Amino acid sequence: MTLDLKSMIRINRQNKSPHLPSGVLDPAGRISTAPIHPRSKGSLTSQAAGILGRWGDKGLTLIEIIIYVALLGLLLVFVVNSFINTVNAYYRARAEREVLSNGRLLLETITKSLAQSGEIYSPTSRFNIDSGQLSLITVVGVQAGHAAAYVDYYVDNGRLWLRQEGQSAIPISAASVKINKFRLERLSQGLGREAVRMTVEVSYARPKFTSSISLTSTTALRGNY
Repeated sequence: MTLDLKSMIRINRQNKSPHLPSGVLDPAGRISTAPIHPRSKGSLTSQAAGILGRWGDKGLTLIEIIIYVALLGLLLVFVVNSFINTVNAYYRARAEREVLSNGRLLLETITKSLAQSGEIYSPTSRFNIDSGQLSLITVVGVQAGHAAAYVDYYVDNGRLWLRQEGQSAIPISAASVKINKFRLERLSQGLGREAVRMTVEVSYARPKFTSSISLTSTTALRGNY
């Protein structure tokens, strides 16, 4: 519906309203009261947001999924490698401690036995070989009715054994280590003094975590002081 300008002014004067109705002039000079929907920046923004919203409703794209999976895989590889390295470092340090502690214990045990012994029992002793045997005559642990006792140290199946007179042989090296060398050298120091140079080589029994140590000690027999 359209009205001419004079009629609208007359109506407004009658209604005592200072405002004209909203509208625009058409080419004939008349005001159109039909609703107008102008295009504005706000409407363009709303349309763009609607388009983006429809794209967002589709979820992640295939490329994004591949990137996320690759990053997750790299993270898992890093975590697993760090865990494996930590475990290996722990077992390697444990192997070194086992080898060192066993080597020292063996050396101290035999050195103490040598210092308490009066002489070497030659018939069963074996010198200058890597799997030697040391037989000693000692006054420690003598049974009733005997003047002395016999003690033997020898290697069997990768372990060092101690056999005392009247008792069963017992291993004095741990099962976690292997005795690779038990070499004995008989030394004469003059004036009837005698000593034994002993070399013990110990390695870790598990080949995955290799560790070894070689210890040497020279001890004079008590009866030669």
